Amino acid sequence: MEVTRHTDLDVVALTERIVLFRSPWLLATHKECHRNNIDDLATFVKSLSIASAVKAATAASQVATSGGDKTPTAGAASKSETTEKQGQEQDRCFFQIFDLSGNSILKEYGAEKFGSRLLSFDYNSSSDHGPPALELILEFCLSLYWWLDLDPRNIAFVHFKD
Repeated sequence: MEVTRHTDLDVVALTERIVLFRSPWLLATHKECHRNNIDDLATFVKSLSIASAVKAATAASQVATSGGDKTPTAGAASKSETTEKQGQEQDRCFFQIFDLSGNSILKEYGAEKFGSRLLSFDYNSSSDHGPPALELILEFCLSLYWWLDLDPRNIAFVHFKD
């Protein structure tokens, strides 16, 4: 996964399938303030998700071909079928947004920008910097594990409190 080419966003790839990002807002992306424009972020998330799906479909297509020659083995997809499948894969969403901070912009615009791909693990603490309850941490960890285990193409984007 090539996250480094998106230097205008404040994102960090924790692993190949877990990407951390800082607060989205409506103004232009400003790395020094750790703020990402929500439209830029949505474009980045969707493009990375599509790239992951195409990469997986291409890898599956290569596995289906026999060793040295490029003729498909029995039951393997033809080139046109593979291209059609890649197009269908691009229409699927292989991302999930995990919001650990309850960011107001993400809450307000998240459904519009990311559809139903936003899970909020917001917590109320007595101070802005208090830790979440262990139950909430467990809920987040189990949800993240389930999402990544569901499909090897799935990518998790985690928004954490600044």
